[in-house]
Amino acid sequence: MTEPNEAKQDGKRGRRAPVRLLLPSSAFEKLSAAGIYCQPRLSLAHQRSAKRHVLRGIESGGAVREFGHYVVFCDSKGQSIPWLQPLQSITANGPHAVIIAPSLMSVEMFRVEQTYELIIARHEARAGKDGKAPFVFSQAVFLGRHGYLSLELWGRDREAAGAIAPEFFTHSGERHEIPARFLAAVRAATKGVTRLGCNSAQFSHAPGIPRTDATEVRVESTTLLQVAAQ
Repeated sequence: MTEPNEAKQDGKRGRRAPVRLLLPSSAFEKLSAAGIYCQPRLSLAHQRSAKRHVLRGIESGGAVREFGHYVVFCDSKGQSIPWLQPLQSITANGPHAVIIAPSLMSVEMFRVEQTYELIIARHEARAGKDGKAPFVFSQAVFLGRHGYLSLELWGRDREAAGAIAPEFFTHSGERHEIPARFLAAVRAATKGVTRLGCNSAQFSHAPGIPRTDATEVRVESTTLLQVAAQ
C-alpha cells in the first residue's frame, strides 16, 4: 500500500513522485464522506531571501470510530519541528499546521478498526541539473503492513493514545521493528488516526517549545494492556 518513489514518474518533470501510502479509491471515498482530509503530499517552494528551495508539509488528518488517516512530519532524528503556523478550520479532521524545512521525514498512517498501515519516508528539496527544475527527492525508510493494536484508542483506551504504537510483522511472522528514533512520531500518528474529531496538531509545536525526544515516553504494550484490563 505504498506509492513507490522508484516506480511512478511525474510526466511533466520526469521526476519520481514522493513516497506515500497508496490507498484504494474506495478508501478515499470513505475518508472524504467521513470528512477526513489528510494531506501527505509535499509541495516545493522557493525562499527568495534565503535563495533556496524548501518543502512545505501540512500535518493533517483525524479519525472516526471505524477508520482514520493522519500524517506528521519530523526531522531526520525523529524530533518534532516547530510549525510555521497552526491552521484552524470550521470542520475537524483536516489541516492542523504548516511545516517548512529543506528536508522532512513524513510519518503517514492509515487505520481500519485495529489494523494499521504505516510508511516513514525521507524527502529533500534538490536542485535540478543542467537547467532542469528543482524537485522533491523521496525515499522510503520504513514500511509497515497490516499492523495490529488491540487497544481501542478512540474509545475505552483513549488515555493510552500518544504513548503506544501498533506492532508490525514481516511476511514470515517475524517482528518488524519501527526505527527507535521515529517512535515518538509514530505514536503521534497513531494518536492522530484514533483521535475522533481531531482539531489540533498531534506532533508539531509552536516555536520556542522544546522538541520531543524520540526516546522518551517508552511504554510497553503489555503494561498498557494490563492497565486497560483493570
